[in-house]
Amino acid sequence: AGIILFVLSYIDWLFFIPAIFLLIGPVLFVFAKSLESVVMIKKISPSKLREGDWLAEDLKVGRRVIEADWGGLSLEDIALIKKSKKKKIEIKEGLPFVPAFLMAFLAYYFLKGWVFGLLVG
Repeated sequence: AGIILFVLSYIDWLFFIPAIFLLIGPVLFVFAKSLESVVMIKKISPSKLREGDWLAEDLKVGRRVIEADWGGLSLEDIALIKKSKKKKIEIKEGLPFVPAFLMAFLAYYFLKGWVFGLLVG
């Protein structure tokens, strides 16, 4: 699909931007996932857990499974983990708003003339 859009970009330049995203997108995704696994996941002791920390993967404590979700850990989850006597817990560290800032910047950069034209007239 990306190659077809790239060829169509010779006819109309509006096909060029989606073609670039379709061709480069998978490479950027693999890069981001490998960077996340190497840099943004670390092991800490349960005593250093804070409310809102993100688990790297689902954690089974007794009969209960604490899911790794966007909400992060609750105080109840942290107390349960501390009672389980686990030595280290894998958590994700990162900047939660970076993807939103990147998308907003790209939207501004590519659409500023079009939006400004709609507003002015």
